[in-house]
Amino acid sequence: MDKGGRRIGREMFHILFPAFFLYLALDGGGWRLFPKTVAIVVVSGAYLLWVNREKLVFSKLFIPLLILLGYSFFSIFVSVNPSSTVEQFLNYFGYFLIYILLFNYTRETGKLRELLRFSVLFSLPVVVIGYLFYIQNMLGLIVTSHDMPGYFIGTFYWKNPMAGYLLFVIPISFFLYLTEEKKLWRYVEFIVAVLSLVGFVLTRSRGGWVSLAAASIMGLLVYLRLGYRRKDLRRVAVLLVVSAALVPLFIAPRMIVKQASSLKEVSRVEQVRSFEERKLMGDMALRVFSDFKLFGVGLGGFESVYPSYLKSSSYLSTNVHNQYLQAAAEGGIVGLLLFILMIISILWGVFRSCFIISDEKKYLTLAVFMSTLAFSLHIMFDFSFSFSALSYLFFGLAGATAGSVPYSEKKLKPPVVTLLAVLSVLVTIASTLALTADTSFREAREYLRKRNLLFAKSKLSLAVMLNPLNADYRIEKANYLSTIGKDNEALSQLNVAENLSPFSPAVHLVRSRIYEKKDSLEQAIRSLERAISLAPFSRPDQYNKLAYLYAKAGREKEAKKTYEEALRKFSSRPDEKYSQQTVSFRYYIAQTHLALADILNEEGKYHEAEEHRKLGELLGKPRKEDILAAKLGFDTYTPEYTVATIFSAISRLDTTALDTLLLEKKSLTWMMNGEDSVRVLRIVNVDYDILSSFSDVIYILRWYHKDGSFEDSLGQMRFTLRGGRWRGIFNE
Repeated sequence: MDKGGRRIGREMFHILFPAFFLYLALDGGGWRLFPKTVAIVVVSGAYLLWVNREKLVFSKLFIPLLILLGYSFFSIFVSVNPSSTVEQFLNYFGYFLIYILLFNYTRETGKLRELLRFSVLFSLPVVVIGYLFYIQNMLGLIVTSHDMPGYFIGTFYWKNPMAGYLLFVIPISFFLYLTEEKKLWRYVEFIVAVLSLVGFVLTRSRGGWVSLAAASIMGLLVYLRLGYRRKDLRRVAVLLVVSAALVPLFIAPRMIVKQASSLKEVSRVEQVRSFEERKLMGDMALRVFSDFKLFGVGLGGFESVYPSYLKSSSYLSTNVHNQYLQAAAEGGIVGLLLFILMIISILWGVFRSCFIISDEKKYLTLAVFMSTLAFSLHIMFDFSFSFSALSYLFFGLAGATAGSVPYSEKKLKPPVVTLLAVLSVLVTIASTLALTADTSFREAREYLRKRNLLFAKSKLSLAVMLNPLNADYRIEKANYLSTIGKDNEALSQLNVAENLSPFSPAVHLVRSRIYEKKDSLEQAIRSLERAISLAPFSRPDQYNKLAYLYAKAGREKEAKKTYEEALRKFSSRPDEKYSQQTVSFRYYIAQTHLALADILNEEGKYHEAEEHRKLGELLGKPRKEDILAAKLGFDTYTPEYTVATIFSAISRLDTTALDTLLLEKKSLTWMMNGEDSVRVLRIVNVDYDILSSFSDVIYILRWYHKDGSFEDSLGQMRFTLRGGRWRGIFNE
């Protein structure tokens, strides 16, 4: 590389990486596969740019992270979900690269302050967006679909990871402000520190508060050991007084907003529920660890096994909310010890820098130590480590700080540097292929929904070819093959999928449908029994299906027991609080009660049958109020109640009402004849994702004809969230 290129590379890294951190934070915290892939591409590209012009030094601090990286690769071969473990390996490779890269960058250039300055500056858009969301919610102006607007959520759309982000911003901006000599930068750092501290309070993240408090106590002890500076006291007092004065401005007005009392109650209930949920998830992780003590279920594998370890249907989550327990469940005792060793090594590399550096830069290393320590504590309370914006901040800033210490390290030999370069290219290619496969898979599912089988076939084939380790791709391909009559090929795909992901109930659900279609009733029953045993609290509809198969096979007693078992495992309370994932349970259980009522009628137990029938009809009626929508600031009824409202308007020939309820109504012209009437008899299923503004409702209609007769039919309608209300779509 020429001298100009060397200079640009040297000058721009302290801006490039803060901009990179900002991108990840703006993209939902880097939760999805796309930003994670971009992260690997950026870090690998930066590494190649660096080694093209400079040599790398090796530090003993790299060893624990390198060993954990190697273990993540080994974990692929013992994983219950190899595809997820490969993704974790790619992530750890990115963490390793950014750590050694910024370690070498600050070691050579000494630009730790510049890196931290721009990291703080580029955090400002995230913090400002957090205030925009919060203020809009205060004023009742939120009509967009994002989660938890009653808290300070920033671009993470969730209070706890936003608190995790601010754990980095607050200490660093604080100490930059205390030690800054340039006036303009001092103003910027003061503003960011105040806004971040106030926002941190508004997150109301108890885990975040505890983590920052503990790190602050440790930081104060180190600060006193480094040397008390009298001038810091005045600046600290100003910062804290301004922050304390601003907090009431954002909390007090909420008390006079008309929804304030309900929001306060929701907050209280959510805190209790949050604690109970964490206990549940922690217990699950410990039980998984007990069953897979040595190597765990594979990094990223907890998501695959958690349905088998659920004890109730009240909460469904794929994260433990404690990274150390998740490391134990996924990595076993070996993985847990390596993870803890890596964390200790990262913290030690930063901590020792505080006492080796003699100038004012030692206070900046203290800031990073407090940030990394607070984050290491915070991941005991939440799954912030899963957000790549936070993980890359953790490893990047820790590496930059550890590298700023002036001590001798061994230079890596050219073959090792070349090997890392080759691996970075291979990892980049693998990440890109995984992203392409995931995109093709999503497109294939959309084509299947629209019955465009030709395009679905090509997209599914591409997804399986690019990521042959993903069981979900093969299960969907089996679905497709069964649809076109290639049942034997479908079963072959399912056999491969089962080997890849032995805890997947979906494998056995699809296999059961195929055997049922082939009139292999006993095989269909065994497959469905296996699916339910793998996820006993996840799919109440499968109990109904199994009972139906039992009855079809003449095993009426087992059918009745299956219905009764479903009622024991899933709530029949009409006032049950459902999440997006569990709202369909209400309508499945309604069908369970109605089916059981029919069986009891045949047995002559009329009174008991009538009780089940009444409860089934009650549960089958569409819910009216959507508690989740109310929490998010939407003034709308549930999608299923909107279905009932639409058909009521059709019976009345009320086109004005339909204009507000539908986005498109061309297909309704044949219904509106003025002679028949129709109503929604029962909701069969509802699937909705309020964050994606999507819902899909299946229902039973009862048509009342002019001659007094009636008939029932099954219908389905899609919805989208527009203007804060669900709007129906008959045709797309």
